Amino acid sequence: MNYSTKVELSKNEADLSKLPSPLLTQIQAVLRRAPNADRIAIFWTDTLVPTEYTGRLEDTSIKLVYCVSELAMREALVEHDGNNCLVLVAPFGVTDLAQDVLARLWRNEPQRISPWRTLEQLTRVQSIDPRLPKRYGKWMAEALLSRYDRYEKSVHFGEVLDQETAWQALAVGYLGFNQQHSDLSSLFRWSISNASKHQPSNALPAEMQESIADWLSITLNGLAPVVGQLIVRQPVEDLLAIGLVCSVIYHPDAVKEGALSYEQQFAANIKLKERQLNGIACNTDSLAKFGEKAALFVKDLIVSEPDGYQKVKNSITKAEQLLASVDASDGAICSNVLPAGFRLRLITFGKALEQAIKKGDTQPAQLAFRELELHVLGALPGQRDQIERAKMALRLVHWLLDSQETTQKALEKNTNCSQLLKRYMDHGGFVDWARTQIWFGDAEDALSQVYQRLAEKIGDGREAENFEFGTSLESIAKGDQLPSRLLYVEQALEKIVAPIAEQSPVLLLVLDGMSQAVYRELIEDFANHNWVELQREDIGESQSLVSALPSITQVSRYALLSGELGSGLAQEEKKNFTNHPLLKRIASTKFPPKLFHKQDLQQSGSGSLNSEVRALIAGTEHKILAAVINAVDDQLSSSSQVAFKWQLDSIRPLKQVLEAARESGRVVIVTSDHGHTLEHETTYYSSSTESGERYHSDTKAIREKEVITKGIRVVGKDNTAVVPWSEKVRYSKSKNMGYHGGASLQEASIPLGVFSNSGAENKLSGWKEVPLYRPDWWTLNTISVVSETPTPEIKQEEKKAETKTASKRKATEERIDDLFAEPEATKKITSEDWVEQLFDSAVYKDAQSRLGRMAISKSELKEFLTLLSANGGQIMQAVVVRELKKPELRMRGFLSAAQRILNVDGYPILKVERDSQTIMLDVRALKTQFEL
Repeated sequence: MNYSTKVELSKNEADLSKLPSPLLTQIQAVLRRAPNADRIAIFWTDTLVPTEYTGRLEDTSIKLVYCVSELAMREALVEHDGNNCLVLVAPFGVTDLAQDVLARLWRNEPQRISPWRTLEQLTRVQSIDPRLPKRYGKWMAEALLSRYDRYEKSVHFGEVLDQETAWQALAVGYLGFNQQHSDLSSLFRWSISNASKHQPSNALPAEMQESIADWLSITLNGLAPVVGQLIVRQPVEDLLAIGLVCSVIYHPDAVKEGALSYEQQFAANIKLKERQLNGIACNTDSLAKFGEKAALFVKDLIVSEPDGYQKVKNSITKAEQLLASVDASDGAICSNVLPAGFRLRLITFGKALEQAIKKGDTQPAQLAFRELELHVLGALPGQRDQIERAKMALRLVHWLLDSQETTQKALEKNTNCSQLLKRYMDHGGFVDWARTQIWFGDAEDALSQVYQRLAEKIGDGREAENFEFGTSLESIAKGDQLPSRLLYVEQALEKIVAPIAEQSPVLLLVLDGMSQAVYRELIEDFANHNWVELQREDIGESQSLVSALPSITQVSRYALLSGELGSGLAQEEKKNFTNHPLLKRIASTKFPPKLFHKQDLQQSGSGSLNSEVRALIAGTEHKILAAVINAVDDQLSSSSQVAFKWQLDSIRPLKQVLEAARESGRVVIVTSDHGHTLEHETTYYSSSTESGERYHSDTKAIREKEVITKGIRVVGKDNTAVVPWSEKVRYSKSKNMGYHGGASLQEASIPLGVFSNSGAENKLSGWKEVPLYRPDWWTLNTISVVSETPTPEIKQEEKKAETKTASKRKATEERIDDLFAEPEATKKITSEDWVEQLFDSAVYKDAQSRLGRMAISKSELKEFLTLLSANGGQIMQAVVVRELKKPELRMRGFLSAAQRILNVDGYPILKVERDSQTIMLDVRALKTQFEL
């Protein structure tokens, strides 16, 4: 046994540390109790060779002499000079020695070695719980003494050594378990730590192995025997892995949901108990609970710690190997933490998705997607992307099923250009965003093939709409009148920029080549940086621009920045923008409109925003500024196979430009000069005349998927060009990531958004804040359906009995139900009598007056309460955003103000569950508190 006795050896001295450990421990205990003791005798029956030892112990110089007779003891006492502590070891008790010898000894008697007594002295406790020696005999004391050096600094004993503290010390000394509590979470954390790997459980004293459940029963109750035997009989590092195996084999739904057959589960149970549990007597319920705790531990670790997955990776790998060894790998689909479970859920989702496409029933796919989302690995970057692709695919299936009939009817009615453009603005951009996400497939091959077939089907629909658009292109080529939601690109300065500049400093932000799909993805990130979309009150819907033809930079961007049709490059754009008559009139002569291109924006010697340009944008002298950012166009020009996420951080100068605009309180108008098509298996068409990527001027032989377009808005020879309506054609020999110049909806439709920072003080007259638009099918039908029958009121006693956890679980489940609810026609919502009565109550008027300026308006609160009432007092936050047309960025403040009015005396009448994004109104309590 290894004892740390703080021994310092001098040359030619006997090695004091080589003494039997009970002797050393006894001497150490005496010196701790009586540091000044200088003549100590210890009863010891075994012979010591050599007979003399010197050294230091507990900062005391020691000389130990083994005496074979009383005479030898007398001689040693006579020779003792007092410069060190003399320890006499001899086989003589108090009755064997003369009184004069006893009188010279510490405590006047030889000390007998008692493990419990020594332990008491060593730990300096006042007493030892008498039940310990009675229950465990001397083995526990000896075990504690033998590993004292390992736990002396980490275990606090107090005045009484009790069972819990004794086992805590044993766990530290023998297992390296240095956690405060022996709950399962702490045991799992210890088992995967380096500390456990250096403490083989087979090195435990036999008695400790037999009694280890006593330690664990303090916190584990019925699980103590199972866990204790696993620690004793299996490698400690396998504890978590075995728990994860149990979470699969004994999962309550493993057989019920068909993951395992009854025969598979029975056979796996037998094999696991024989091989890993070594025949441990334990019931299925205990193993199921053990597995549940293991899975929960892994989930919490992965979610809460950045390196959580790396910490449990070995255990997860081992668990999957063990599952394979007991022929239960199929059951992993029940696991929310095993990678095998995630893969199986992906496969299941793929099968359900294919059935939805074929048969039109989306319910199995929705349920499969829900299970996929519940898997904890979805929080990791790679798997998060897979879940996002799955969500996009599910959205596309909803779009496909919802739109097939309406699209066919629309096409049969000879839908005109404007209608197709509006349809693309409201739906097509989202469709193409989702289609782009699934285009490159998935790491899971079976699912990847389903995505491929889905993308092809969506692509066929896009081709049909583009064909109709191409055949009706003449109207926009001639410049026919457009509905209010659409503007020709050359009208943007006059119709959008100038009116806003009359009221506020403005920044026109042009992302060259940005399509509706890229725009929809990009502006999702705007709200994260406190930008709110604005919408014209008189139109009540978002607007977009229509490109000039052909849809190329030198034509369409020129038209945008010049306010007129024509062709030119950056130099002409700068000149025309600065000298635009209407813009010049609004801006001052000293600070005219100013346009920045790519080379202007970049700081020399670095990739940051040019400091002078930033100062101009952040200042207020220049009322009208514009900036062209080429990130999208540059990406299209490459042949890179890297998937690109369109976010503020991924477009290098954009975030810095927006921050500068925020400082000056500028309204930011986000748009493009044209859209683009992506490289989706295009065919190369050669041209005998001058051509771009997707246009040429040879009108003699029109091929399939091409159309001749002619009119005043076609810039070129004779105002004529040949353009492909199909996304499948290109005129450049080399393949790029994308192309533009043609007449597809993706190229002709130009996104347009007006944004104000949420902290801006100036409000634009005639404009209102709106939430980001998303079609119903995109949000997977989160709009709640108004109930035909009123929801029965819940008794107050029953509501109080519901725990917070149960409430959250219920809210989450109802959110999922709403998420996948089949769409129904939204019914007209009317206010109930109690809503009207509320505003007449004295309690309401008092609450409103106390809040003052912080209160929300009566009309807003009425609309909110009416919506809640119509939905049975519970509603998803996404529904409120959509129905009240309130930006998500404003929802927290709105709900907080509503709670301050409604939650009288702190009573939770209006509750907001942040986790599930659910809003709940207790109508009965409201009526009581407001005396309705």
